[in-house]
Amino acid sequence: MLKPVKVSPILEPDSSCNTILPAVEKYSVPFAPRPPGPSGGTLAFQTTRQTPDAIKPPYTARDFPIYYDFDMTVMGRHAALLSQIVDYAEQTEAKRVIVTSARGATLLSDGTVLTEKQGIAQARAAEMADLLKRAGVSKAVVQIAPISGEPEAAHGIDDWKLRRTTVRVEP
Repeated sequence: MLKPVKVSPILEPDSSCNTILPAVEKYSVPFAPRPPGPSGGTLAFQTTRQTPDAIKPPYTARDFPIYYDFDMTVMGRHAALLSQIVDYAEQTEAKRVIVTSARGATLLSDGTVLTEKQGIAQARAAEMADLLKRAGVSKAVVQIAPISGEPEAAHGIDDWKLRRTTVRVEP
Protein backbone atom coordinates (compact mmCIF):
# COMPACT_ATOMS: atom_id res chain seq x y z
CA MET A 1 0.00 0.00 0.00
CA LEU A 2 1.25 3.50 -0.87
CA LYS A 3 1.73 6.02 1.85
CA PRO A 4 0.98 9.69 1.25
CA VAL A 5 4.10 11.82 0.91
CA LYS A 6 4.26 15.11 2.73
CA VAL A 7 5.71 17.87 0.49
CA SER A 8 7.74 20.58 2.14
CA PRO A 9 6.74 24.13 1.13
CA ILE A 10 10.42 25.18 1.21
CA LEU A 11 12.28 24.36 -1.98
CA GLU A 12 15.88 23.32 -1.63
CA PRO A 13 18.52 23.35 -4.34
CA ASP A 14 18.89 20.14 -6.26
CA SER A 15 22.20 18.61 -5.22
CA SER A 16 22.48 16.75 -8.50
CA CYS A 17 23.09 20.06 -10.28
CA ASN A 18 26.47 21.06 -8.89
CA THR A 19 28.59 21.57 -12.02
CA ILE A 20 29.40 24.83 -13.74
CA LEU A 21 29.94 24.28 -17.43
CA PRO A 22 32.20 26.51 -19.54
CA ALA A 23 30.62 28.96 -21.96
CA VAL A 24 30.11 27.71 -25.47
CA GLU A 25 32.06 29.96 -27.83
CA LYS A 26 29.31 30.22 -30.39
CA TYR A 27 27.14 31.95 -27.74
CA SER A 28 29.73 34.52 -26.55
CA VAL A 29 28.81 38.17 -26.84
CA PRO A 30 31.39 40.65 -28.18
CA PHE A 31 32.36 43.66 -26.09
CA ALA A 32 29.51 46.13 -26.50
CA PRO A 33 29.37 48.84 -23.81
CA ARG A 34 26.13 50.77 -23.67
CA PRO A 35 24.38 52.96 -21.15
CA PRO A 36 21.50 51.65 -19.09
CA GLY A 37 18.08 51.82 -20.67
CA PRO A 38 17.24 52.51 -24.30
CA SER A 39 20.39 53.71 -26.02
CA GLY A 40 19.43 54.17 -29.64
CA GLY A 41 22.48 52.12 -30.54
CA THR A 42 25.02 54.56 -29.05
CA LEU A 43 27.91 53.47 -26.91
CA ALA A 44 28.17 54.56 -23.29
CA PHE A 45 31.17 56.78 -23.89
CA GLN A 46 29.91 58.47 -27.06
CA THR A 47 28.00 61.71 -26.95
CA THR A 48 24.87 62.21 -28.92
CA ARG A 49 25.57 65.52 -30.62
CA GLN A 50 22.29 67.20 -31.08
CA THR A 51 21.87 69.77 -33.77
CA PRO A 52 21.41 73.08 -31.98
CA ASP A 53 18.67 75.49 -32.86
CA ALA A 54 19.57 77.78 -35.72
CA ILE A 55 21.79 80.51 -34.36
CA LYS A 56 21.36 83.75 -36.25
CA PRO A 57 23.20 87.05 -35.99
CA PRO A 58 23.51 89.24 -34.08
CA TYR A 59 25.35 86.83 -31.84
CA THR A 60 25.31 87.50 -28.13
CA ALA A 61 27.44 86.32 -25.25
CA ARG A 62 26.00 83.23 -23.65
CA ASP A 63 26.64 81.56 -20.28
CA PHE A 64 26.62 77.77 -19.85
CA PRO A 65 26.42 76.66 -16.18
CA ILE A 66 27.82 73.22 -15.36
CA TYR A 67 26.93 71.68 -11.99
CA TYR A 68 28.93 69.07 -10.11
CA ASP A 69 28.60 66.41 -7.46
CA PHE A 70 30.32 67.21 -4.17
CA ASP A 71 34.14 67.30 -4.50
CA MET A 72 33.97 65.98 -8.08
CA THR A 73 35.19 67.26 -11.43
CA VAL A 74 33.73 66.69 -14.90
CA MET A 75 31.83 63.44 -15.26
CA GLY A 76 30.37 61.55 -18.22
CA ARG A 77 27.01 63.22 -17.89
CA HIS A 78 28.49 66.57 -18.92
CA ALA A 79 29.32 65.41 -22.46
CA ALA A 80 26.13 66.76 -24.06
CA LEU A 81 26.58 70.19 -22.47
CA LEU A 82 30.23 70.32 -23.54
CA SER A 83 29.12 69.55 -27.09
CA GLN A 84 26.65 72.45 -26.95
CA ILE A 85 29.39 74.82 -25.78
CA VAL A 86 31.75 73.73 -28.56
CA ASP A 87 29.00 74.00 -31.18
CA TYR A 88 28.01 77.48 -30.02
CA ALA A 89 31.63 78.65 -30.00
CA GLU A 90 32.19 77.32 -33.52
CA GLN A 91 28.96 78.66 -35.01
CA THR A 92 29.37 82.13 -33.55
CA GLU A 93 33.11 82.19 -34.26
CA ALA A 94 33.71 83.11 -30.63
CA LYS A 95 36.60 85.42 -29.82
CA ARG A 96 36.78 84.60 -26.11
CA VAL A 97 35.66 81.77 -23.85
CA ILE A 98 35.86 82.59 -20.15
CA VAL A 99 35.73 79.80 -17.57
CA THR A 100 34.69 80.72 -14.02
CA SER A 101 34.41 78.15 -11.27
CA ALA A 102 33.13 78.12 -7.70
CA ARG A 103 33.74 75.94 -4.69
CA GLY A 104 30.54 74.93 -2.94
CA ALA A 105 29.25 74.24 0.53
CA THR A 106 26.15 72.46 1.81
CA LEU A 107 24.16 73.18 4.96
CA LEU A 108 23.31 69.84 6.55
CA SER A 109 20.13 69.09 8.49
CA ASP A 110 21.99 69.16 11.83
CA GLY A 111 23.15 72.73 11.13
CA THR A 112 26.76 71.96 10.20
CA VAL A 113 28.23 73.17 6.94
CA LEU A 114 30.04 70.70 4.73
CA THR A 115 32.54 72.51 2.48
CA GLU A 116 34.27 71.18 -0.61
CA LYS A 117 38.03 70.66 -0.49
CA GLN A 118 40.45 73.48 -1.19
CA GLY A 119 41.48 73.84 -4.82
CA ILE A 120 38.44 72.07 -6.32
CA ALA A 121 37.28 75.23 -8.12
CA GLN A 122 40.71 75.70 -9.70
CA ALA A 123 40.82 72.03 -10.72
CA ARG A 124 37.35 72.26 -12.31
CA ALA A 125 38.21 75.42 -14.23
CA ALA A 126 41.54 74.05 -15.48
CA GLU A 127 39.92 70.77 -16.53
CA MET A 128 37.09 72.58 -18.33
CA ALA A 129 39.50 74.88 -20.20
CA ASP A 130 41.59 71.87 -21.24
CA LEU A 131 38.52 69.91 -22.39
CA LEU A 132 37.29 72.85 -24.48
CA LYS A 133 40.69 73.29 -26.14
CA ARG A 134 40.94 69.57 -26.91
CA ALA A 135 37.36 69.54 -28.24
CA GLY A 136 38.19 72.09 -30.89
CA VAL A 137 37.62 75.53 -29.39
CA SER A 138 40.93 76.68 -30.81
CA LYS A 139 39.98 79.88 -32.63
CA ALA A 140 38.76 81.50 -29.42
CA VAL A 141 41.00 82.51 -26.55
CA VAL A 142 40.09 80.23 -23.64
CA GLN A 143 40.88 81.88 -20.33
CA ILE A 144 40.22 81.12 -16.70
CA ALA A 145 38.77 83.97 -14.64
CA PRO A 146 40.21 84.63 -11.17
CA ILE A 147 38.74 82.16 -8.70
CA SER A 148 37.94 82.85 -5.07
CA GLY A 149 39.08 80.18 -2.63
CA GLU A 150 36.07 80.66 -0.37
CA PRO A 151 32.68 79.12 -1.12
CA GLU A 152 29.47 81.09 -1.21
CA ALA A 153 27.34 80.84 1.94
CA ALA A 154 25.22 77.70 2.10
CA HIS A 155 21.53 78.08 2.97
CA GLY A 156 20.34 74.47 2.81
CA ILE A 157 18.16 75.09 -0.23
CA ASP A 158 19.62 74.60 -3.71
CA ASP A 159 23.15 74.40 -2.31
CA TRP A 160 24.03 72.12 -5.22
CA LYS A 161 23.93 75.20 -7.48
CA LEU A 162 26.95 76.59 -5.63
CA ARG A 163 29.14 73.77 -7.02
CA ARG A 164 29.46 75.02 -10.55
CA THR A 165 31.58 76.16 -13.43
CA THR A 166 30.25 78.79 -15.80
CA VAL A 167 31.53 78.90 -19.36
CA ARG A 168 30.87 82.25 -21.06
CA VAL A 169 31.16 82.23 -24.85
CA GLU A 170 31.69 85.71 -26.29
CA PRO A 171 31.38 86.11 -30.08
